[in-house]
Amino acid sequence: MTKKHLVIVGNPVPEDWEFQRGLQQETGQEWQVMRWCINEYTGLKKYTRYLKYVFYPFYLIAVRNRYEKIISWEQFFGLVMAFYMRVLHIKTYPPVDVMTFIYRPKKGWVGRIYYRFMHAAVTSPYIRKIYVFGKSEIDHYVELFGVPKEKFSSELLGIADLAMEIEARPKVREEHFYLSAGRSNRDYDFLRSAWAGQRAPLCIVCDVETAEDTPAIHYEKNCHGNEYLRLLADSYAVIVPLLSEQFSSGQLVVLQAAMLGKPVIVTQNDTVRDYVDDGETGFIIPKTEQALLQTLHQLDDPVCYARMCKNARRKFEQCFSLYELGCRVGDQQKAEETADMS
Repeated sequence: MTKKHLVIVGNPVPEDWEFQRGLQQETGQEWQVMRWCINEYTGLKKYTRYLKYVFYPFYLIAVRNRYEKIISWEQFFGLVMAFYMRVLHIKTYPPVDVMTFIYRPKKGWVGRIYYRFMHAAVTSPYIRKIYVFGKSEIDHYVELFGVPKEKFSSELLGIADLAMEIEARPKVREEHFYLSAGRSNRDYDFLRSAWAGQRAPLCIVCDVETAEDTPAIHYEKNCHGNEYLRLLADSYAVIVPLLSEQFSSGQLVVLQAAMLGKPVIVTQNDTVRDYVDDGETGFIIPKTEQALLQTLHQLDDPVCYARMCKNARRKFEQCFSLYELGCRVGDQQKAEETADMS
């Protein structure tokens, strides 16, 4: 029986998935997509997601010999599968590549257990390649887990282009406002403090935020999917205040802004320069009130603003589409296959 090639995803993707098309185009091989919906993040539903991470990889191990290669788009399916295979001393297995890899330490005894699990998975022979979305992350993970640098590959994140669909929807807000979104590694305390006295309204989209509305700041705590993207499309520009300069975060919001032709203001971070061309598609600023206010003033210039909007959309089309990401990963697959044969 001819073995198949498999991509495992954790969220619904269309039949004509751009990443799959790019992957197949570059490798010349057919890739099957296995869809396991785990996009439950709040309330009791998040525990269902954890249970899927724990139990679904057992199925992958049971059917592993049907596949020539496996790419785990959702990192934890691949990581947990590799951990189980290491514990069970599995002898025959396909190479597993893990994408969207991010490790954030946790506190206390939970953090110690979590690190040991991640270390066992990352250092196992069952994972061939780990894809990160920032070049600076590779050295950090190599030192943290003690693995060869060659085990990691840095690729720019890509997302589906929904601009036409989103922009065709009715507006949510008519006023001139700025938007900030996301929950991971965000420093909304800084943004709240720096926004004091600003005339332009600010909307913060975060489902774990506990602060209440003020005259200048409005919070959207249950705004997801296309509803959130429509809100982003109505905004003037996007602000991403990051808490730590080390951890990879904020890329998804930056890409969504670029998709909709919005300039971004991002505080300094090790990986952000892979995604924002400072002064061209947005601004990378030190995390100070003065720097933020100066940047807001620059965006008030209609010529500067129009140029950045155009540049942001062009950058998205050239670098951040899912199809282009699929092509780049497909090229890596061919390189790995050549290396395995040599």
